Amino acid sequence: MKLSLLIRGGLALALALTLLSGIGSSPARASQTFSFQGNNNVANPVNATAVFTITAGQVVVMITNNYTTVAGMADNQTINGVNFTLSTSISSVTGNITANPGTFINIDGSGNVTPAGSTLPWGSKNTGSNVEISSLVASGHGGAPTIIGTAANYSAANASIKNGSHNPFLQGSATFTVLISGLSANAVINSMQFEFGTASGDNHNGVPVTAVPEPGTYGMALSAVGMLFGLGVWRRRRLVTA
Repeated sequence: MKLSLLIRGGLALALALTLLSGIGSSPARASQTFSFQGNNNVANPVNATAVFTITAGQVVVMITNNYTTVAGMADNQTINGVNFTLSTSISSVTGNITANPGTFINIDGSGNVTPAGSTLPWGSKNTGSNVEISSLVASGHGGAPTIIGTAANYSAANASIKNGSHNPFLQGSATFTVLISGLSANAVINSMQFEFGTASGDNHNGVPVTAVPEPGTYGMALSAVGMLFGLGVWRRRRLVTA
């Protein structure tokens, strides 16, 4: 009798956990994170992170410049874009990307930081399943705005930061939404590159970081535990009564 109750309890637990695992689930896939920490093409240190989230018809990417050393900092240590390759073929990138993706700042000749009212967007384009979003794709922006760090003052930075030619900058991080016609929510990022500086060509491969588990993963794992418990008790009952 007790074993019978244990079996029923285990199977009931499995059913309940299976149902609970579906609550709050979302069709969105897990975010994919990539990073690069090393030297750019002129041997200056750089440090960047990009977090991608794919849903049907769009890719959202948050790009962060983690480099914080101001002394000697040059414009080639800022981020001008990313490019990434999707797991599925696409026809084209459509629409505009986010026009106001973050906090814009100006840096004057003394390195002082002041707010900038700009909403300069980055541009986007694709070649097959490879998509690029960059300040360099947007015409007439002269490489601006690139993403710089979060320092309160850049007085010790290189003149390329303080000469005003690359104002405005995006401070710390920026989030862009790219509309991609027909993109499946099941697509993933196969590979990506960070693009540094205010000219093209200084690209470096992002290293994948462990992805966030997809919605429902923990609930499914718990339901599996419950099912194994119930089956284990059932097997024990058979061995005892055999």
